[in-house]
Amino acid sequence: MSIIQTEKLSHTLEWSIIWFFWVRLESMWQSKGQLLSEQSKTHFRTDNLKNDPIMQGIISMLSFGSSDRGWAVIGIPSANMSKANGEHMLKSLKEFDAWKIRASDVGFTPALNEHLEGVYKQAPHHCTNLILPATGIMPETVACAECGRLMERFSMFRCCTD
Repeated sequence: MSIIQTEKLSHTLEWSIIWFFWVRLESMWQSKGQLLSEQSKTHFRTDNLKNDPIMQGIISMLSFGSSDRGWAVIGIPSANMSKANGEHMLKSLKEFDAWKIRASDVGFTPALNEHLEGVYKQAPHHCTNLILPATGIMPETVACAECGRLMERFSMFRCCTD
């Protein structure tokens, strides 16, 4: 962020606002998880969590926030959106000339999503982490926000003094 501010490339948010964003996102995860858990008990369904688009969006954002590679979301709220780690999004936007004709056919965001799929397939390796608070409902499986594969499940302990 210091480079962005020093070179005046864009506007950045204060750290306290960024912190509140992530705390709010975790709070949304917990609230939505409790609601879906109650619905599962009431309606005897166990697939509520993985089929809920809001919860999937929250999990996606939390996985981007768990890495140090940055992230970007582009789109219109309540419509088609593109989300990716910072490296892949920047690469895709730099390669706009390669997919601009497709963008005029199907729209910017759908074309960007198609291009991002190709970028993910070309990437030699990635490691995406999702760190969830150990409260509330825990999903049995989670699809990777980058490539869509099922993620491995681990338990983690951490001590952060920062």
